[in-house]
Amino acid sequence: MSDEFVPIQVESYRDEMEKALAKFGMPVENLSYVDDTQRAGGPERVSRCTKIEGKIYFKKTVTMEDFQEVMASLRQFEEKEKAALKDPWTFVKHRLLHEICHIQSRNKDEYECNKWAFYEIKK
Repeated sequence: MSDEFVPIQVESYRDEMEKALAKFGMPVENLSYVDDTQRAGGPERVSRCTKIEGKIYFKKTVTMEDFQEVMASLRQFEEKEKAALKDPWTFVKHRLLHEICHIQSRNKDEYECNKWAFYEIKK
């Protein structure tokens, strides 16, 4: 894989994302692709959820700046784990699993949902 970042077109993973949602009993209608998540910084620039409604919002195109914001938020994790996120699908899947965690386990914080997402990716 090249070290040059190519913007991630999230909707190109629609089928995989829908399968992941189904695995956790979530309706695909709860996933929306948006031009902007209405968040200025951090990983919520890429994806966010509404816990009560169970909705997940994903930015349609992930830029290098967005990617770097997410990576910076994962400073507690080992480089080996974070390195896997250089793969576009793994990156998208991690963010999706993270949001699923927040919806299904509302009491879990950012660290716990990131940890769970990394665990699920390794399965």
